[in-house]
Parts: sequence; structure tokens; C-alpha cells
Amino acid sequence: MELDDLKRSWEEYDKKLMENLRLNEEILRRSNLDRSKREMNVTLKWLSFDMTAAMIFFLLFCYWTILYCRGPLYIVCGVILTLSMLFSFLSEAKLLGMLLRIDYYNTPVLDLQKQLVKFETAYKLGRKISIFVLPVLLPVGLIFATSVLEGLGIPCVKFHTWPEVFIINCLLTIAIAYPLLFWIWRNLFDKRLKAARLFLVELQEFEK
Repeated sequence: MELDDLKRSWEEYDKKLMENLRLNEEILRRSNLDRSKREMNVTLKWLSFDMTAAMIFFLLFCYWTILYCRGPLYIVCGVILTLSMLFSFLSEAKLLGMLLRIDYYNTPVLDLQKQLVKFETAYKLGRKISIFVLPVLLPVGLIFATSVLEGLGIPCVKFHTWPEVFIINCLLTIAIAYPLLFWIWRNLFDKRLKAARLFLVELQEFEK
């Protein structure tokens, strides 16, 4: 009889232990998934803001090109900027869609990691394109701005009258734009992605 009681006690103990382990695993899983999602939510909010800004500038550039651009050069600059904003909007929308489709709580950890890697690959491709295109877009933007400002009746230095001032402005704009972009990429994308993936790796190691 004592042996049966002891056996029953051990079975109850094993059952409670297993329940406790399952509970701890669920708490850890929920905690890591919450932290991973929270990191990527910062990136998601930035993408939403960036996509909205791209659409606003797309509409503004369309309007300004039609209204204020006189002459082939200004029209070409306006079209280039308008198309660049459209491309930016579509790229941000694609990245945003990839993040919104991630289901953190009903997807295996390995699949979550694959989705984040896929997002990172697409984001880094867009970043490379931006690095190479920016030196072209900034001078184009300055030329376009002279036409718009002139159309609005705001005095400005014309690039064809003062080429040295135009060159200095281009260099200054590039010197400001690149550090700003790299800061955004580092803090709103790279660091967030790294943290989100580390939480998933930690969870995967625990599950093993």
C-alpha cells in the first residue's frame, strides 16, 4: 500500500513538473515573441511614416512639375523626382506588407526567422539602390527647387548663373544626407532586426 502511495505521489509530482515546464516554456515563448515583435514595430512605424511621406512628395512633385517647370531641363528633373518618389512609395509598401504578414504567435520559430531574413534581404537591396541613386537625385532636386522657388516668387540662386554655389550646395546636401540615412538605417532597421532575430534564436535554443 505504501508503495502504491509513493508511486502515486511520484506520478502527481511528474505531472506538476511537466505542467510547470510547459508553463515556463509558454511564458518564455510569449515573452521572446513579444520582444521580437516590439523591436520590429519600431521599423514598421518608420516604414508607415516613410511611405506616407513618399506619397505626399509624389503628389507635390507632380503638381509642381506641371505648374512651375518651364523648359526641358526642369521638366526632366521634375519627372525624375516624381518617379523616384513613386518607386520609394512602392518599395516601402512592399517592405511594410512583408512585416504586416508576419504572424509571431502562430508561426514556427524557424519560419519567423526565414521571414525576417527575407525582409532583411529586400531592405538591404533597397538600401544599396538608395546609396547609388542619391548622388544623382540631390543635384536634380536642387535644380528642380530653383524652378519651384522661382515660380512661387521666392528669390534663389540660379544654378546656371552661379555654378560654384550650386556645386557647394550639392556637396553640403550630400554631406548631410548620407550620415542621416546611415543613422536611420542603423537605428531603425539594422539594430531592430538584429535584436528581433536574437530573441528568436534564444527561443529556438530553448525549444531544442
